[in-house]
Amino acid sequence: EEKKKAAESGTYIFNKVYDFPITAEKFFYKHFNNPFCAETPFLIDYEEDTPVIMRWMMGMDMVYDSNKIKAVQSSDDAALPEVRGIGFIKIIKSSEKIMKNNGTDLVYGCYYHGKAMEIAQKIGGKNIVNLYDAKLPLGDTVYKWKRFNIPVPGFIMKLRAKGHIKRLKKLSVSCDSNITVASELPFTEADYKVINSDKSLRVSRSKAYYDWKLSLQNKENIKYVTAHKNGVLTGFLILLSETEKDT
Repeated sequence: EEKKKAAESGTYIFNKVYDFPITAEKFFYKHFNNPFCAETPFLIDYEEDTPVIMRWMMGMDMVYDSNKIKAVQSSDDAALPEVRGIGFIKIIKSSEKIMKNNGTDLVYGCYYHGKAMEIAQKIGGKNIVNLYDAKLPLGDTVYKWKRFNIPVPGFIMKLRAKGHIKRLKKLSVSCDSNITVASELPFTEADYKVINSDKSLRVSRSKAYYDWKLSLQNKENIKYVTAHKNGVLTGFLILLSETEKDT
């Protein structure tokens, strides 16, 4: 009951503050089905039974060169316009104490430009890297480069995609790995060990993690491309295709 109420309250604030709506079912799944779910995953303040401020602490265990890092992603922070200010700062400070007491090593946020970024910057957050979606257009849709939201004609994106494919085909001739394409999650425990031993900071991968991240996707649109050399994983891609029904 507590989780259900929290998800419903979170959905209410989210849909009031952000421009893209979410259902209570998806909000619940996002936070409570998370295999890394934090000991205290949320803080919500109410005024006369109406949720007005929230901070969600999404557990997201990470690894670096096989070293485990207990991380939390600051997620879905929001306050209704009429209560922004000191109340939101208080809930942020309270969450920081909770995460410290729970032994959290790293707290980070992934913000798009807009309200979330404005909130983060006002409380001292800094944007240290920009990321954007890379899409391989195989249809006639006009795509937008998400980082700057600039429309790019489809024929230009197709030319770029053909160039990438041509280079990949050339490189694949000398590839000494066995390439396979699967429709189901193909990784073994040995594969996960390789993935999590890489010398870069990343979310710890596991079957539970991918089940959580991908189970709401249409399985027909997911392909797993893996490369193995002498039985050892050397690389992989998870491809999500989009259809008109999905978008």
